[in-house]
Amino acid sequence: MPGWPRGLLLSLTPLLLAAGGGEFDVGRSIYREGQGQDPIVARHREFDVDLEPRNRACARCHGADGGGTREGGVVAPPLTGARGMSPDGALEWLTAALSTGRGLGGRALKSVMPAYGLSERDQRALAAYLRTLPYPPEPGLAADSLRLGVTLDGAGLDAEATAAVGLLMQREIDAINRQGGLFGRQLVLADRDLAGVVVTMAWAADPAATGPRFSVRPPVSDRAQEIACGVLHPPVSEQARWLAQHLNERGRRVRIVEAEARDAPSAGEAEAIIYKGRDIALAAGMANNKTGDIFAFSDLVGGQLSSAAQAPLTLVTPIDIRAQMRRVEQLQRDEAAMGLSPRTASIALEMLRALAIVATALKQQGRRLTGVELCQRISVLARESWRFSLLPAGASPTLDQP
Repeated sequence: MPGWPRGLLLSLTPLLLAAGGGEFDVGRSIYREGQGQDPIVARHREFDVDLEPRNRACARCHGADGGGTREGGVVAPPLTGARGMSPDGALEWLTAALSTGRGLGGRALKSVMPAYGLSERDQRALAAYLRTLPYPPEPGLAADSLRLGVTLDGAGLDAEATAAVGLLMQREIDAINRQGGLFGRQLVLADRDLAGVVVTMAWAADPAATGPRFSVRPPVSDRAQEIACGVLHPPVSEQARWLAQHLNERGRRVRIVEAEARDAPSAGEAEAIIYKGRDIALAAGMANNKTGDIFAFSDLVGGQLSSAAQAPLTLVTPIDIRAQMRRVEQLQRDEAAMGLSPRTASIALEMLRALAIVATALKQQGRRLTGVELCQRISVLARESWRFSLLPAGASPTLDQP
């Protein structure tokens, strides 16, 4: 319709759609133009927002093909997961996302995403269109192969120890491939070109990293990464929550002392003090002053573990420490020729555990997969495996020995 004013065309769009475009055309118009058969209301932070149709179009953020985009540190995830859903499933997912800000598995969406009020028929049309979106190729995924990345940056291992951990992981990959791989694909383990992998298994969290990433160690700040598949070890905030519940259930009064604290609580104020800081001297001072039983986090004290062992306090660890010690000793015996130190063996065991979770998630998803769905499965499996344990005062933290 050359020469027609754009405003007039937009005002006519609902009439044209209702006249016979069909559900697919209605959904496509909402996705690409932000215009449906009925008015669309946008809300952000409890306020109605007056957006031009083109600014509320799904494609503006999620891409014309639904593959997702990233701009200015803000990630708009792919929407191609709808393709594998039933019509009712896609509608339920879309309704939750638009009205409650929740995605697959109840995951909270980014706060930059407005809530949209669509009529029932427009929601159904958009859900139907989303199920037809192209299935963009996933990095690292081919017809007969699937590339997984691994990085031990931040683990503090030398080249020989890093190679030993990589060899142990490669053996597990080879064992899977000898059984036919996963759904006709052979797994490939890569420690370079991590941009071309389905997911990277990393020792340390890196908020600046791009691409799907499953880390063993959580961010120290507890801040979630933009594109992350969860963490194998529970963050300190989760450990503190569990510990407080554990102590409360046993009738103990608990006080949490934040990292910024400079003074110990008054005597008798609590029977148990959970200290979320890094100052071992302050924590030891609390214990020596008989303030109460003091709990500190091994994740935070880090290199001060040897000092912590001498202090009258209990360390909280994000793994079952006693079981890990047994597994480390067994691995050292089985791989005596490698000469693994306790620390290297423990890191290897955790990276192998991360690999097992990734492999389980891949099996659950099947041959047809997307990075965003895989990440969600990995995150759920990781949370189900979270544990914590207590290392009593005076116990030797042998797993920290190089």
